[in-house]
Amino acid sequence: CLSDWSSDVCSSDLYEPDRHESKTVKRAVWGDVVQRRELWGLILARFCTDPVWWFLLYWTPKYLGTRTGIDLRTLALPLVVIYLAADAGSLFGGWLSSMLMRRGFEAVHARKLGLLTGGLMVVPLAAVPHVSSLWVLVALLGSATAGHQAWAANVHTIVSDYFPQSEVASVSGMCGSAASLSGAGAATVVGLILQWTGSYTVIFSCAAVAYLIGLSMLQIITRDSRRPGSDQRSH
Repeated sequence: CLSDWSSDVCSSDLYEPDRHESKTVKRAVWGDVVQRRELWGLILARFCTDPVWWFLLYWTPKYLGTRTGIDLRTLALPLVVIYLAADAGSLFGGWLSSMLMRRGFEAVHARKLGLLTGGLMVVPLAAVPHVSSLWVLVALLGSATAGHQAWAANVHTIVSDYFPQSEVASVSGMCGSAASLSGAGAATVVGLILQWTGSYTVIFSCAAVAYLIGLSMLQIITRDSRRPGSDQRSH
């Protein structure tokens, strides 16, 4: 399955550079880039969702230990399973959008369906505070890490569907900066919520819907958008 997918990626014209673009890539003009609504849709989507990933990375061991009373050495295998699920989700997200494009979906629509699928895989996080079984928790958290990486595989790639080659690096950098700021701020917010409430319920509930909120904002802001000089059918 992976060999078929990698073969498609290497040979398919879905991934060829835009034939309408000059071989000489012009430098992006930031003043023009920041006026594009697609940029702000992507920034908001990343701003909403990247903090969830950092929360899952840094707080999962502590949460599982507190919830189950198991020491960190015993939690090694469950944590490995949770984070390996993220690897599988990344492969799944890339495969899904590629498969949809091969079946005739426009690139942006295929990516957004990948985003939706990843977002739905994170929704079960809302049940985490109400579960005490270790392996049920592993399944719920593993679904979320896989969902995030399926989301990430598409939210990073959709930049090249909205923007010409000369602007992709600038847009990716701006989105990454916004995501980093939100992740840093969220770490403080998580600590404050735990200090005030003593419960993870609000945190997991917000994380469960963050991706659907981010996708909704992206969809509203970028509806009917097209990349300049491209009909998107060959990407």
